Parts: sequence; C-alpha cells; structure tokens
Amino acid sequence: MVGALARRGGAALRVVAGDAGGASALVPVLLRLADVSDLSAAPLAYDRATGVWQARGIAFSRLSPAGTARDYAELLDGFDLLLTATSANGIDLDRNMTAEARRRGLPSLAVLDYWSNYRRRFGPPPQWPDRIAVMDDRAREEMVACGFDAERIMVTGQPALDEVRGWRGASAAAVRADLRRRVGVRSDDIMVLYASSPVGISVAAGEPASDPGYNTFSVLTLLIESLEELAGEMAGRLTLVVRPHPREDGVAFERFRDRSVTVLIEAGGHGRDWLLAADVVSGMTSMLLVEACHLGKPTVSVQPGLRSSDSLPTNRSELSLPVYRQEELLPTLRRVLLDSSERMRIAERLAAIQQQPSATDRVLDAIREMIRR
Repeated sequence: MVGALARRGGAALRVVAGDAGGASALVPVLLRLADVSDLSAAPLAYDRATGVWQARGIAFSRLSPAGTARDYAELLDGFDLLLTATSANGIDLDRNMTAEARRRGLPSLAVLDYWSNYRRRFGPPPQWPDRIAVMDDRAREEMVACGFDAERIMVTGQPALDEVRGWRGASAAAVRADLRRRVGVRSDDIMVLYASSPVGISVAAGEPASDPGYNTFSVLTLLIESLEELAGEMAGRLTLVVRPHPREDGVAFERFRDRSVTVLIEAGGHGRDWLLAADVVSGMTSMLLVEACHLGKPTVSVQPGLRSSDSLPTNRSELSLPVYRQEELLPTLRRVLLDSSERMRIAERLAAIQQQPSATDRVLDAIREMIRR
C-alpha cells in the first residue's frame, strides 16, 4: 500500500529518497520523527534507498519509476510538506516529486548529503525545492557559485554524522572483534578497508561517466600493489577488505582476490561496523571516509591525477591524508601503517574534531518553520 500514514496529529510529511547516501542522511531525521508528537512522516523509497531504510527498520512504501505526473500528484494529497534526499542516479524521482510539489504550492525541503554534483542532483530551477539543507558553509558557497540563490540554502550539518557518535559507544570494541573474527582477521593482524565509490561508472543510459583522472579499479590496483610491497615489512598478517559502493556490482571486484595479500570482498553489514573493524581506511571520495575520520580511523584518500577540485572535505581540513600522485601512495601508507608516532599524530588530530550541534534537530526546526510559514 503506497502512502500509508499513521497520523498522531500535527503536520504530515511526505518523505522521498533514492540514493543510498541521501537515504542515510535522512535516517536520523526519520527516527526522530517517530518520537515527536507534532509531526508524522510517510516515507517513499526507490532504488538503493530501499536497502538502507530496510536495514535500519524504517517502514516505507516503494516508489515506482514508472509513475506519471498524476501519480506523483496523488502521492502528495493530504500532506503539509515534502521532505526529500537528493540523487544523481538517472531516475531522480525526488526531483519529480519536488517539481509536482512546487506546481501545487506545497512547501519542499531537500537534505543534501555530499559536496558534489549540485546541478545534477537538483536539475533545472523548476525542480528546485523551496529550501535546501546543506552540510556546511563550503557547500553553501559552492552551490551559490553554481547559480543557486543563497536565500534558498540553509546550513544544518549532515544528519548522518549525528549517528556516528553512537557507533563510538561501549559496544564498538565488541563489534570490531566480532567482525574481524567472522572474516578470519586476528586481533594482531592489520586490516585495511577500501571504501569504494562508483568513479568512472555511468549512472544513466547515454550519460557519460565523469573522468576525474582515476577510477575505482585503477585506485584499487595501485593500493594492492603498495600493500604487497609493504606486507614484508609488517609484523602481523595484512588483509585488505574491499567494500563496494551500493551502486557497484561486487562481482566486478572478484578478480582482485588472487594476490599475495589477502583480499576480501564484503558488501554486507553496515559500513560503520567495517570502519570500526579496520585499522586504516582508504578510498577516494566516499562519505565513509568522512565517517572514518569521525570514528578516529587513519584515513587515506587516493585520487592520483585528479583533474578537478577535491570534493572530500576531510582532505581540505587535514583530517584525512590525500594522495594526488601515484608515487605518493607507498610512502603515505608506510607512515600510516609502520610509524607509531605518525599514527599518534593522526589520532590527536582526529580526537580534536569538533562536533556540530545536532544537524537532525536543525532539520526538524527548519521543517517546523516552513510549515508555520
């Protein structure tokens, strides 16, 4: 049944998400909405968002890509506000729903989850929401530079990072030990996690893949070659765990298993649990790298030959270690894996991360303000 809503009184929100990152950003908001008395939510999910919300126990209805404008209009009947994630998946039903909300004068709010693809996420101005909640001043400035009007944008923080604090709780050590035991990594072994991103992969038919100067497979090849060279210098065994992005086919990574270092392909479980299990986290620009820094993990962002600006915010703030040239990766990994004083300096830097006031509360405040107005 599409659009089921248990009203508790107060205002009713229609919520839509498609991409995994956007769905994750809305998880803390939806969980908080379940506990408040003045707002009720009816979530709709499509594409990768379905798996994210299902894993977190969030009740939702599936939104079909085959819907018409009339279908989307009916899905907004009886609601006071449309709350969406953002997407760049070639389906973009959140944009279609936003365009319909604007046609009928229903207020709309989008929650941005990452620092890239601003115009692609929102499409042309008729599909723009009334307000956009963004992570920080940098995102706001970049969006204004892309042509978005500043009055439409509010800085709330990223709600997904509110949850990271919970993953650092008392159960973190048990989660780490259990996950490492399950995949055969001993407590004194070194485990490196590769958080992949669909770099170089088209998201829509006929749409060319972006080319930042590298892709997920060239970076993984370089990472494995560097770890193979370092393995002989390390006291314990070395294991590389590859975690494909939700939009990637894990089968495509199977060819990397047969190497001199142990390579595991693991798509199941929650990404933050794998961060806890790892000693070092690597990748390109995945949001998991940002979360790794907030979990206190040494993090290496590998972007050799980068042809554009770096979208990963933790590289700019020196919380993660960026590698922009191929020959820099081996010495960077050697410092992180073998130099205890370097690891201590990294730990001190990460421990000093200043948590923003609750982004989840700020998003809820924005919802209430928009409904009042």
